[in-house]
Amino acid sequence: MAGFEVLGGADLDEYRVLTCRLGDVVGRVGVGGLLDYRGFLRGELGLDEFLVEYGDVCGDFRVMDLCGGEFGVDGVVDGVIGGFPCQPFSRVGRAKICDPDSDGRVGLYRVFLDYVERLRPLFFVAENVPGFRSAGGGRVFRDFVGRAEGLGYGVVDVVLDASDFMVPQGRRRCFVLGFVDGVPDGLCFGGEAWDGLLWDVFMDLPVIEAGFRDEGFLEYCGPSSEVLVRAGIGGSIVGGVRNHVCRGHNVRDLGVFRFVADEWYRRGVNVSQYDIPGDLWVNDGSGRFRDLFRVLGGDKRVGHTVLANLSRDGRRFIHPLGGRSVSVREAARLQGFCDDYFFVGPMTRCYGMIGDAVPPGLGCGVARGVLDVIG
Repeated sequence: MAGFEVLGGADLDEYRVLTCRLGDVVGRVGVGGLLDYRGFLRGELGLDEFLVEYGDVCGDFRVMDLCGGEFGVDGVVDGVIGGFPCQPFSRVGRAKICDPDSDGRVGLYRVFLDYVERLRPLFFVAENVPGFRSAGGGRVFRDFVGRAEGLGYGVVDVVLDASDFMVPQGRRRCFVLGFVDGVPDGLCFGGEAWDGLLWDVFMDLPVIEAGFRDEGFLEYCGPSSEVLVRAGIGGSIVGGVRNHVCRGHNVRDLGVFRFVADEWYRRGVNVSQYDIPGDLWVNDGSGRFRDLFRVLGGDKRVGHTVLANLSRDGRRFIHPLGGRSVSVREAARLQGFCDDYFFVGPMTRCYGMIGDAVPPGLGCGVARGVLDVIG
């Protein structure tokens, strides 16, 4: 929690709320001394049983609609932190961006600022893709900053890459910060860069086939690498993982996966869909992207950005050995989540919440930067 206590949170999705509740309980009590959580991770204790026992320990996490709602928060709130949907501001979505008054997703930054106005925190942090600053000719960003300044906050924005904060993924994100007494001098965000390879993310996990759906506990097949443990990702307290499930694929896709992986290790490139042999893939020219298939080459330093659409299609996140797309646990590792962090819900919903998340290492880096200047 990087020096802060989480008082509560909200989301539209019930599984994300449950996941946050579980993570908050563990963060407060500490996994090292929580024998029941060890039992839960090993599949010896159910989620309902665990939350009944410890649910009153966590903050006020709840499901809310787009209009927001009230939190059961008393006293002074130091900070409000949130991320509104990035799809309208991404390089793909921004081409069809709508007016904030007509597109509910675009206008959610106003709901975020409503909470800032209601709770009057010392600071706020809003996260989005870098395109948030320029989408719609910069109009949305200017409106956000103008409204925040109208509430009495000094505002600054910065773009950071998760790989500079011990996350094995290239992920550039924009953070807009507001401070009630003006932007403090000396605000900076430093971290330790990821210095491993993608092999480190995969090498110690149990070998599974495409379509593996056993939700139970699986022991490591070997020791976690030094860099993975140093990053706070590997080295589970129970010697293994859960959430190591993945989607199935048809015979055609599996053939393409193996071809793409072989080409990566032979030529060091992710081949375009137009270069895939016709007996494996028939391209009709209707695809929007040349990089429809991408392998996470084990000899690369970092992977490409994990996206929420991993919940619909795993073709752009092929396992280094080419036999399947990444599992939920592997996607979580690419985002920097530790192996003891459990995701609640069906497989596709877990992929979506992982792709939408701020990598913990990056979030902690921002939180520590803020804490350093507000004392």
